[in-house]
Amino acid sequence: MAEVEDILKLSPLQEGLLFHSLYAPGTGLYTEQRWCVVKGELDTELFRKAWTQVINRHRALRAEFHWEETDEPVQVIYDEVTVEWATNLDGEFEDFLEADRERGFELDRGPLIRFALFPRPDGDHYFVWTFHHLLMDGWGNGVLIREVFASYAAARRGEKISLSSAYDYGVFLNWLEDRPVEAELAYWENALKGFAEPVCLARRLPESGYASRNFEFSEAETLFLEETARENRLTLNTLVQGAWAMLLKAHMGKEDVLFGVTVSGRPPELLGVEQAIGLFINTVPARVSLAHETSGLEWLQDLQSEQRKREQFGYGKLMDLQAFTEVPAGTPLFESLLVFENYPISLEEALAGTESEFQLTEREGYERTNYPLTVVVIPGETLQVSFRYEREAFSGDFIKRLFTQLKRGMSALLEGLGEELSKIWSLPEDEAMRLSQMGNGERAEPEAATSLELFRREAERVAEKVALIVPDQDGLTYRELDERSGRLAVVLQKRRGIGRGDRVGIYLKRNERLLVALFAVWKCGAAYVPLDRDFPTERLRFMVEDAALALLIHEENDDEMEQVFGEQSVEKIALNSSLWGGDQAIEVWKVGAADAAYIIYTSGSTGTPKGVLITHGNLVNFLNGMSHALGLEEREVFLAVTTISFDISILELFLPLVSGASLVLAPSGAGRDGEALEKWIREYGVTTMQATPTTWRVLLENGQCPAVRVLCGGEALPYDLARDLCHYSEDVWNLYGPTETTIWSGALKLNSGNLASGIVPVGGVILNTQFEVRDEGGGIVPDGATGELWIGGAGVSPGYWKRPELTAEKFQKGFYATGDLVSWRDDGVLEFHGRQDGQIKLRGYRIEIGEIETALLSHAAVQEAVVVLHGGDESAMLVAFICADEEVEEKKLREWIRQKLPSYMVPTRCVAVSEFPLTPNRKVDRGALQRIPIEGEVLSQHGGRWQSPEEELVAGIWSDVLGRAVISRADHFFEMGGHSLAATRVVSRLRELLGREVPLRRLFERPVLSEFVSALDPESEGQLETIPRWEGGPLLPLSAAQRRQWLMDHLVGEENLYSVPTVVRIEGELSISRLQKAWRAVLAAHEELRFFFVEEDDMPFAQVARVVEGERDTIQVRDLSELEPDDQEKRWRELTAEDVRIGFDLGEAPLWRAQLFKLSAEAQVLLLNFHHILVDGWSLGLLVRELSKAYETGTLDQGERRLRYVDYSHWQSTQDRSKGLNFWQKKLEGLPAQIALPLDFTRPA
Repeated sequence: MAEVEDILKLSPLQEGLLFHSLYAPGTGLYTEQRWCVVKGELDTELFRKAWTQVINRHRALRAEFHWEETDEPVQVIYDEVTVEWATNLDGEFEDFLEADRERGFELDRGPLIRFALFPRPDGDHYFVWTFHHLLMDGWGNGVLIREVFASYAAARRGEKISLSSAYDYGVFLNWLEDRPVEAELAYWENALKGFAEPVCLARRLPESGYASRNFEFSEAETLFLEETARENRLTLNTLVQGAWAMLLKAHMGKEDVLFGVTVSGRPPELLGVEQAIGLFINTVPARVSLAHETSGLEWLQDLQSEQRKREQFGYGKLMDLQAFTEVPAGTPLFESLLVFENYPISLEEALAGTESEFQLTEREGYERTNYPLTVVVIPGETLQVSFRYEREAFSGDFIKRLFTQLKRGMSALLEGLGEELSKIWSLPEDEAMRLSQMGNGERAEPEAATSLELFRREAERVAEKVALIVPDQDGLTYRELDERSGRLAVVLQKRRGIGRGDRVGIYLKRNERLLVALFAVWKCGAAYVPLDRDFPTERLRFMVEDAALALLIHEENDDEMEQVFGEQSVEKIALNSSLWGGDQAIEVWKVGAADAAYIIYTSGSTGTPKGVLITHGNLVNFLNGMSHALGLEEREVFLAVTTISFDISILELFLPLVSGASLVLAPSGAGRDGEALEKWIREYGVTTMQATPTTWRVLLENGQCPAVRVLCGGEALPYDLARDLCHYSEDVWNLYGPTETTIWSGALKLNSGNLASGIVPVGGVILNTQFEVRDEGGGIVPDGATGELWIGGAGVSPGYWKRPELTAEKFQKGFYATGDLVSWRDDGVLEFHGRQDGQIKLRGYRIEIGEIETALLSHAAVQEAVVVLHGGDESAMLVAFICADEEVEEKKLREWIRQKLPSYMVPTRCVAVSEFPLTPNRKVDRGALQRIPIEGEVLSQHGGRWQSPEEELVAGIWSDVLGRAVISRADHFFEMGGHSLAATRVVSRLRELLGREVPLRRLFERPVLSEFVSALDPESEGQLETIPRWEGGPLLPLSAAQRRQWLMDHLVGEENLYSVPTVVRIEGELSISRLQKAWRAVLAAHEELRFFFVEEDDMPFAQVARVVEGERDTIQVRDLSELEPDDQEKRWRELTAEDVRIGFDLGEAPLWRAQLFKLSAEAQVLLLNFHHILVDGWSLGLLVRELSKAYETGTLDQGERRLRYVDYSHWQSTQDRSKGLNFWQKKLEGLPAQIALPLDFTRPA
């Protein structure tokens, strides 16, 4: 029987591996598998013995890990282990490998290593070696193999091998504990301070699982790299790290990158450590700056120097090092790990140094880390690179491109050692050309110079068709709309002098006069400027002055006109039917593609709106492009719901009218009324509707969404909404484009294929348009890299109205720099990754956060203001946090800001704070502000106290684990000092207290207290069913497992068949009477320990014996103190074996025995032996802990409601087991009725 030899702490990496293995159970994380073919003569028995001998030499390989029973996780070292050997291959070898990986390990039940040795038909063998990475690192593989083969060779010669004493892994752990850390901490603080944004290469793909792709350099390429590096006193490791850093910069556009690297972790001052087996390596961050003006060689030399320092100081915990950065705890510091395997003893060297009759061929292996991407570089005659990656984050094609880029980067570095670093990396011309052409839309000549020409063509072709429908009002045919707009144009020309190059303001309601006025302005050769009637007076007046309007068109008898524009000198005209009456001659100005069609004002980051000028040529290309993409037909009916101040309204107003289709003009605010929208769609036979995601949600929430063509744009389309829309319509389009490139530049039809990743992509470049993804310097980024989207082509605006400096900044060489961060996907569409600046989109409107903050700061009492987008999807809202020198009433502040900004830019909440949370480098922490819960009309100073008993419970657990007060529902676990191991302890306590499963990942997904508690809702996934209390008579029902035990006892009749003994060593002075009292307390608390079993009507039942203070309820004491130590050990082991052989009679309680072997005044061994019908292995640990607690406290508080075993037995008997039976039936289908195992005796009939 194996005995506990020692209990040790964990190394930093062991703590990390343990956490990640618990965080993602069932994924095979850090289960390492090596396999090969053993060719030649093999003595399988000696081979197994050699492995067993060497494994038991090394303490690190005899460990199991425990974390729930202790405040800090520990590894328990046993004096010996018996490893598992599988010898019978049933099925395909590949199937076995996969099943073996999926099986993984129970980390608290050693040994965490096993083997398989299968004979092959050709006489050779398959050999499989599987272990958990917690036990050892790659360095130790060579050491272990060499020892095993040496032991095997000696045994084959009939000799006894003499090996030096194995290195004690505990010595290293003690060194870690005692090492001075001042210089180490100073180095890491200096190296990591200020780093704030992790590098993210990963994508979301519709795949799952783990994969690897292996590549290699040719011998000539490898030789060039090695020789050039050696000549410049550089290591290959330095070269690989440098190339990887440059690749990350190219992909992310950042000059400050960070990735993970491994260090050997073997202190040179520890003698013999180079021959040790255990987990010594450590993972540390490598931060690399590429903002150097030095040469490539100097930069690589600095990089090599830093790597030496990382080796010197690389013994800390990664979570502690992350605290020196600005990356929030709980957020991974990096996603790519670079491993350079440069071991003193390689596997080849270990094998070469042995004499044996066999060879290990076809060697392969498997390892899965917690990082989305692990790059393993293996030097040799040919440099090998293995990419191991999550398939939901990377595609095989993308990985192949990464290797090509890494390879090119390494060569470029060596070839450009003397060049400035910034000039070394560049895309090959053919690759840049290919990527540039990826985003090209089809080329086509424009059908007309202006959109007005397109409309008049349709007006002649379908003159009597209804062009415009206004609910509850008269509509217009194409002829009527053309004639009325023409006559109004005559009035504007002759009476008001409006002509080519003028700008006319449109301040009209949503009726037929709106379209008449817009076409009339164009027929005069002028451009229109939409003035939203919901905009604040101050903003409208600014637009009138900035655009230098020649005329303002408004409604007749408009009471708001004088109030809004009365003080301005702009000329005005009120529309009435007399203006287009009569038969005046229509004179249409000859305007060209370069003439302005309209100016739309958008939010400005400086606080001042900016006007975007769009030409007729821009607009014609847009209308042609959308008509071509959508395949519009004359039968179409469009529903227009968008205000004319939002440029997407132009599609709704003009696209149907240049296509011979009809337009239904919904009244103002229609997008907020789902019932009205559905009514109009059905009443007017609408076939196409364009709206923002917000409006589409309104329609869906109303019940049914009519089957129309769905055009959705204006802000990011959430995946769930896209999926729902595709359920109702087979014609759903995601539209993308900034105002500066004329409304939409991309129109992508959505389907199950391009939505499979769970992300809605951008694409479908329209006619004569080009998408390019560029870096900060304007260069094309590598394929799959993240960069800024630049849009070129016929839709690009000439620029901002009267803003030449801003135009020069954003418009370059025919392209507009959008500020949107995107990357190309493998399917040729773009994935959106956010913004470069403070611009957001909300409810379809483009908003510059800076403009709102500037407006707030103009209030006399506001000293500082920060505006954030709070919440997500439907709950998203603008929240302003202000510091004021006097009390400001929120309602009045919002009313005041409403006079300066459009309603869509007015913050939903204005919250006064005494100070803003700051990041470590003293910047405002906007993320912390976004996490503050906004509730009701008043926000408490710290986010509100507890709203449920569960919140108070969790707060108490957090406080206890973190060692600090938790006072707010908005407290963030990781910002308060939480880390992975603390999270493990929190979840363990919650599982025990709540009686339900709490996945460890839940705390990482929702680290804010209120959000974490909401995820613990009993209705949520993982809730454990409440087992009711059984109220019955003295005959207690048995569980299925107990019935099997009872049946086997009656069939076999061997009383000792199911004994479950456990031995506990007790060190220190022991009060036997106190121990006896504690044991009786445990017996009283657990009626299950007092069960005995009876039969009634041929059915087994349990009964409970009373606790009687007598011999049968006490621990028998045996004094062995007079024996010699060796004899003591031998004697108590003999007595234990005797006790196990005695067995139990199920009809007589107690079905346990307890003996205490007293070895000395401060050394005892406690034996507890149970019949298996009472307990299982899990129960033993609980019983020992409760016995210890009862001994220490004198009592055992069981609480008011404790689950009894009889409750579980009764509950189990009521469950529907059909699903489970079906599962096992399918799982076991096809197995032979009898498995032909090798037997020593004849199988009974």
